[in-house]
Amino acid sequence: MAKTVAKKATAKTAPAKTQAPAAVEQTKDYIVIDHPKNNEVIGKGAYSLRIGASKCDKVEISIDDQPWHVCRHSVGYWWYDWNCNAPGSHQAVARLHKGGDVLVSRRRRFKVA
Repeated sequence: MAKTVAKKATAKTAPAKTQAPAAVEQTKDYIVIDHPKNNEVIGKGAYSLRIGASKCDKVEISIDDQPWHVCRHSVGYWWYDWNCNAPGSHQAVARLHKGGDVLVSRRRRFKVA
């Protein structure tokens, strides 16, 4: 399941409009929200979000652009136990920390019925 993802190089200043775009660094590190699946409908109450990630120091998750929460590592995955009683559309994004680098996942959209 190892994926090659693009990690944007950080710049201390924003590039001018006449400059070329910032370089993109290729890495074998990855982070992906496995569950819930994209556009999946889950039930109200307790749900464990599962995150797959390459070897790293820490994984965090943000649901609906709220503050970041630290995930726990178990059986080869990172997990976040979420208790949701708010029906409707939601979105989650995860990030991994490895050394001083941070890699952010794609946004995952899902619904609570």
